Amino acid sequence: WFSEFLHLCYVSYFLMAFPLILHLEFTGQREKCPWALGGALLSLLATYMVNIFIPALGPRPLLPLLDESLRGPCWSAVQGMVREGAAAAAAFPSGHTSLSVALLVLGIRWHRPAWPLYLVWAGGTILATVYGRFHYVLDVAAGLVLGLASVALTLWQARKSL
Repeated sequence: WFSEFLHLCYVSYFLMAFPLILHLEFTGQREKCPWALGGALLSLLATYMVNIFIPALGPRPLLPLLDESLRGPCWSAVQGMVREGAAAAAAFPSGHTSLSVALLVLGIRWHRPAWPLYLVWAGGTILATVYGRFHYVLDVAAGLVLGLASVALTLWQARKSL
């Protein structure tokens, strides 16, 4: 079940923005919605810019698949999506980590009662990147730095505008 949970987090990480956006929309904080989306997108943009200049092959093509006992429907869905070499198995830095960290911090900041949801979802996504053999720990560390830098810049700019 743990393997399936991690793979579910990995495949659904983009959806982590929805609880935050819906919360902001329905609690009268609509002006923060563009900042939340902007911070998330900035984390991915930073990730892809670094990847363009420092391309690195991840462990997925180099390591064997997880043991068959650890494979389930979520694992199969993820493998089906990456089978054709998602982004040529690019690994450095981890976009899953940068986006998850950015949304975790924004969720804690602007949707505090739901912080456990963001923590579990982001934590599961980050663990899945290494567990599922998509990234090395160094890729995750770089994604963490980019996610934190992106959200810091976003919050700084939002504070000046809101």
